[in-house]
Amino acid sequence: QDERPRLVKHYQYFSWPDHGVPNEPGGVLSFLDQVNRAQRSIPDTGPIIVHCSAGIGRTGTIIVIDILVDIIHRQGTAPCLIASFSGSFPLPSLTLSFCGAGLDCDIDIPKTIQMVRRQRSGMVQTEAQYKFVYMAVQQYIEAEQKRLEEEQ
Repeated sequence: QDERPRLVKHYQYFSWPDHGVPNEPGGVLSFLDQVNRAQRSIPDTGPIIVHCSAGIGRTGTIIVIDILVDIIHRQGTAPCLIASFSGSFPLPSLTLSFCGAGLDCDIDIPKTIQMVRRQRSGMVQTEAQYKFVYMAVQQYIEAEQKRLEEEQ
């Protein structure tokens, strides 16, 4: 039996209403950034565990946003980032094209939600949460565009 002490960091996001979504995704994106930075700063860490009262609506929304932001962060190193939405809710598609360095990154939000739902039924419960995922991805892209422009 392993009796070594374990370091557990607990983060709690207070600004998410129980029935609804935050007014804007900036706070959630900042929170996820802080959690991920802390996770990367500690060697040999275990997984991040996410949970809300029921473990599906807000939890699924946070997980999907984190997955998509991570994909964009890892693949979005080109000097130019173009985002385009097509279609309409509840199943619009989002295509990201990174120009300049020849990278392409297709983000499929519905497919990502389906993937997490295969692991736990009901993830991202409401249309408002679904739209919030899109809002968060769009805000993250806009922040990345601004950062890339400032670096040039």
